[in-house]
Amino acid sequence: MEHFIPDISKEIEQYATETVFKLSRYIFTWREGKQQYGYCTNCHNEFKTKLIHNDKFECPFCKSLCTVKSSGRGRKHLVDDAYFLYYEKSAKNPQAIVARGILAVRDYSGDYRRVKTQYLETARYIFEMGNSIMFTRYGYYSAEKTMKTWEDWQKRAGIFSMFNQTYVQRIRFHHTSYESVKAAIKGTPFQYSTIEEYFNFPTELFFNLYSKYPCIEYLTKLGFQGLIRDKLNGYATYGAINWRGNTLLKVLKLTKKDLKEIKKANIDLDPLTLCLYQISQKDGSNLNFDEITEIAKKLYFTKNFRMILKHTSLRQADKYINQQLKLSKQQREKEKAQKNGHYRHVFYNQSDVARYWLDYYADCQKLQMDITKKNVLFPRDLYKAHQNTIKQVKIHGNKLLDEKVKARSGHINTKYGFTKYGLIIRAAANTKELINEGRSLNHCVGTYADRYAAGKTTIMFIRKKENPDKPYYTVEIVKDTVIQVRGLNNCQPDKKVTKFIEDFKNAKLKADTQEVAVRIRVPA
Repeated sequence: MEHFIPDISKEIEQYATETVFKLSRYIFTWREGKQQYGYCTNCHNEFKTKLIHNDKFECPFCKSLCTVKSSGRGRKHLVDDAYFLYYEKSAKNPQAIVARGILAVRDYSGDYRRVKTQYLETARYIFEMGNSIMFTRYGYYSAEKTMKTWEDWQKRAGIFSMFNQTYVQRIRFHHTSYESVKAAIKGTPFQYSTIEEYFNFPTELFFNLYSKYPCIEYLTKLGFQGLIRDKLNGYATYGAINWRGNTLLKVLKLTKKDLKEIKKANIDLDPLTLCLYQISQKDGSNLNFDEITEIAKKLYFTKNFRMILKHTSLRQADKYINQQLKLSKQQREKEKAQKNGHYRHVFYNQSDVARYWLDYYADCQKLQMDITKKNVLFPRDLYKAHQNTIKQVKIHGNKLLDEKVKARSGHINTKYGFTKYGLIIRAAANTKELINEGRSLNHCVGTYADRYAAGKTTIMFIRKKENPDKPYYTVEIVKDTVIQVRGLNNCQPDKKVTKFIEDFKNAKLKADTQEVAVRIRVPA
């Protein structure tokens, strides 16, 4: 805290008055007989006038544009608040700068002639090269009409902008003093940071980024602002930039020849275009910037798409995606011509194809298919090929579950099998039965397959003896305790089934078994 001057300076007060609360200026009116008078809260002068409540009026003395308020009307909620950021030089380190996030209030609900601006710091930032620190504390304007905080300063794990916080967004006025920024950075390593190019971003985020990556200076001066803008926006940079590089070529992961090509193309380089250019140069596609720009516009390249590019080139991948899009369009037109009212899933853009291709690729890996084979990586009809792998993965998964479920069902029936009152109770025999049970009774037991197979729960079916295959009620048992009994639409058991369950518990479960625990569940 030694970096900060403890008091609110005259410069901060002046900034708050002239800029932050510039729109918080009022002329309060009252009458003495037939004459109306006005009082300006900015210059504190009185004058005769004829004004209407809520009109805008320029004070004849200070020339401020003010909002007219009738003093006789309710002013209980006439409180203007603001949050603003003000920069200063560090009081401890001449090479560092600090920023103070200040909550300020002007309360007109009482005596409007004695309104004063109240201040409370709620955020503090320290920026040194290689190190940024942020402290916060929660502050508010209390019912006692004073600024209060209920906690000490807390050091935060990272740097963030308070302007993005919900309670700050509800505040009326928001400002950053750019003049204080310019004054604070003079004579410090931040003087040449090119902050002026990025005043439309939160300055605290920029200085945090610059303190870690001083390459921002020469990237900006060489015309690569697009890279910094995407980084400040939190957009993906696709690993295209080595932010800690100490030369331009190392930062951009390019050769001198590549850099000449980029300058010759005269484009506003963004991370995606840079990434695609790097890939194109590495895999031998050697795409020009017109081709790369077209690929970037298609918006199908993602971080995960690199998995497919391990097995092919960018040029070939783009060609295949366009082929599948064309095939899909032909299929859609064919199905529309048939007028059967039903259309299969089709691709409407390159992003659709890429997402589907990635899902297909993941299925191939699960099925241990040889992705290096051309006919596997590039199926003639991607949609049909993926539908096929989906079925195979599902069957493969069900086989594994079925083996586990079947292994348990025999033991469960031996332990818990029971018949009485024309009812029987037995274990679920396989995953297909679980899915059918949930579908028939409209509850979520079909999702219990994994837990049932793992022995974390036991699922049993109550059936009528004369109709043993028709779903009736479902029972969940955990550690010899009946957890729930559910019928159609998650209903609770009727009297006959309740009696059956009680006898079942007495006959098959432990003597200290707890009562049925009834829990309301929303059908899956």
